[in-house]
Amino acid sequence: MMASGITLKSWVSVYTGRLGNADVTDSEYRLRSDTQPYCVFLAEVAPKTPIKSIRLKLLLFLQGSPFFDLTAAADRIAKLDLLKPELAVILGRVSPFSH
Repeated sequence: MMASGITLKSWVSVYTGRLGNADVTDSEYRLRSDTQPYCVFLAEVAPKTPIKSIRLKLLLFLQGSPFFDLTAAADRIAKLDLLKPELAVILGRVSPFSH
């Protein structure tokens, strides 16, 4: 559970219900030749929308929060095709030295 009382399940539900053009933004990122982190790219390039704000907050939450089960979150997010960057963040925390 997140500090504000919102569960990861409800956060992901809101997030995936409002993705809009997330797949277009992700495709643009893959075409770039620089090594800019995805969250920086998203913050700079994506239009200012509520989903952009939610996605950035989700990425930051997943990157540093100790308040959720990493394995359970990875299993849940792995089923959602548009959340590949978020899954990468979680998998990096689950086993950072096993790759």
